[in-house]
Amino acid sequence: MATTPIGRARACVLGALVGDAAAQPIHWIYDRERLVGALRDSSSAAFVSPSRNPFYTRRTGEQTCYGDQLLVLLRSVAATATPAAPAAFDPPAYTRAQALFFGEGSPYDRRALGRGLTRADLPVAGPWRHASVTALVEKWDAGERDGART
Repeated sequence: MATTPIGRARACVLGALVGDAAAQPIHWIYDRERLVGALRDSSSAAFVSPSRNPFYTRRTGEQTCYGDQLLVLLRSVAATATPAAPAAFDPPAYTRAQALFFGEGSPYDRRALGRGLTRADLPVAGPWRHASVTALVEKWDAGERDGART
């Protein structure tokens, strides 16, 4: 059991990442009957295989966009940390890191999918980035950097 603040923080991050990966195959199933059906052949709601996600498919155990955002945040903090400020947060550096991780050429790049997706196109193969990340990437690509370090 983690008893120090650093140990508890590490445990929280690990728990968030494991929980995100565990839920990813049933992520965004909002209809109760559909969720019950998705879990009917599973012994647990965690790490369901194959994915039953109605929007995207990833291998069981991979992160959702939310888990990947957390990883980008942790890498950004680690990259900007100094001995005097070990948990420094640099918003422009984080913005840049998100835009690069989720943007053009990444597995999350939707350009190849086009904007006119219909229900018949779902689930898409690969990860799905949600609207706030898409908006950030679109602004970044349009040159709206809002002080982000380039």
